[in-house]
Amino acid sequence: MRYIKWIRDLGRDETFITGDKAASLGVLIQNGFNVPGGFCITGPAFEYLMNEQELMPEICRIMKTIDFKCYDDIEEKSSAIRNLINSAEIPEDLMDEILESLRELSDAADSASYLAVRSSVFFEGCSRAGFPGMMDTYHYIRGQEKILPCIRHCWASVYTARSLLWRHQQGILNNHFVIAPLVQNMIHSEVSGILLTVNAVTSNKNEIIVEANWGLGDSLVSGAAIVDNYILGRDPLDIKQKTIMKKNIYITFDREEKQGKKQYQVPSEISTVCTLTDEQLLELADAGIRIEKVFQSPQNIEWAYVKGELFLLQAGKIKALIF
Repeated sequence: MRYIKWIRDLGRDETFITGDKAASLGVLIQNGFNVPGGFCITGPAFEYLMNEQELMPEICRIMKTIDFKCYDDIEEKSSAIRNLINSAEIPEDLMDEILESLRELSDAADSASYLAVRSSVFFEGCSRAGFPGMMDTYHYIRGQEKILPCIRHCWASVYTARSLLWRHQQGILNNHFVIAPLVQNMIHSEVSGILLTVNAVTSNKNEIIVEANWGLGDSLVSGAAIVDNYILGRDPLDIKQKTIMKKNIYITFDREEKQGKKQYQVPSEISTVCTLTDEQLLELADAGIRIEKVFQSPQNIEWAYVKGELFLLQAGKIKALIF
């Protein structure tokens, strides 16, 4: 295929066409880690769409009129740009590749399974850690009539108000980026969270930090959830501290709509229950140490457990550490 690459086949040298997230997931798979299967719609696909539909001249025209001192103006004009992208017709050959890949992914799993559509990006001269959560992600999506709009929204999300403002502040030119949507098997996370292979607060490189909550990891990213916190030692590998909180909210499958995700209150019977067993904590810490060795730098890792099975969802370098 010209515009599609399977995650399992991606390497570090492909960041410039697949974005950081996709490339790092490929490296994880090739080093024996458990990553949800799926494919990447590479950066050249978005370039192809833009060129075929001649979108860039109009986008550049709108960009030149943005008053970056007025957030309302940024919001209004970024919305106009996203509407252009969301309404643009996907070229037939690109559409054929996407649909063929969706069929293959469905055949490899279960036609009744849900998918996740996630944004993988690369900004020239910048690490992914500098723009967490800026691009769109969609969970529990099923059927091409639902998945295709999510892919479009991922493409368009590189022109959200917050993304444009950040790029303006960083002095990043309009065309110096890659946006490459990922389509993956949806992991129905029972518990998920983040792992830092160093203590980013104290810069203690001998400690590993784990934060966990019920459901999807989105609740941690938003900052609204009260979550459990764990500190582990690296050598020897042990559990140094558990802080089990009364958890308030979690995000999971939208049980009313039967698709997408929704925020719920944590049931009282599990609100103070420890989210992870000792065995899972040690498994996470061991995985973190091994991932750090693969990438040769301290890592911020997103993970999830499903029926006791550990899945890795993302790994990226931790910035701004002082040792």
